[in-house]
Amino acid sequence: MGIVQDSIRIYEEIRKYEYYICLENGMDFTLRFKRENYHHLAGFQYLLDFPDISAPTAGMQKFYSDIKKGRIQEQTIEKSVKYSMIKERLEGFSIMEDILKAGEGKIIVEFNPQKVDSKIEAKFLLFKRHGIPFKGDATYYSLFIDCSNECKNFFPVSFLVEHSPLYIRNQKTFYCTISRKLLKKEKRLSPV
Repeated sequence: MGIVQDSIRIYEEIRKYEYYICLENGMDFTLRFKRENYHHLAGFQYLLDFPDISAPTAGMQKFYSDIKKGRIQEQTIEKSVKYSMIKERLEGFSIMEDILKAGEGKIIVEFNPQKVDSKIEAKFLLFKRHGIPFKGDATYYSLFIDCSNECKNFFPVSFLVEHSPLYIRNQKTFYCTISRKLLKKEKRLSPV
């Protein structure tokens, strides 16, 4: 199994749950992962030399189905001159699973893009750091979360792998608790 198919397998595990996130300031929200979120989380929008992959005309749900069923071959994706831009992201999907594990004492960042001169539109980010920052070998895995409908619907918007605390630095942080509920298969598979 290659990196892309492995990321699909992990994403399918993530999609099995609805995540309830409760911040220490009393705010709480529910986060769900849909098929159409995978494309951007994996970074396929950067593969501009393959327009059918970077901007699929049939939509993100169809893209997800095609890649999951092997109709889009991993070898084709690897031929992109931009593949190196997303490889580390795809390899980091197992860390996304760790970020979303149920538990207390997790840290969530109230994301302000102006503080990092970023174009990412997100309300929060959850992250996990691997390595030791003062030794210069730290890697930060960040899952960005945004909302719509006056913050009634929360969804993942991006997943980044960074070798500095760029997106966390000077941001407001809160402790949070994550719990999760297994979704019924019909609910998970229904197009939304």
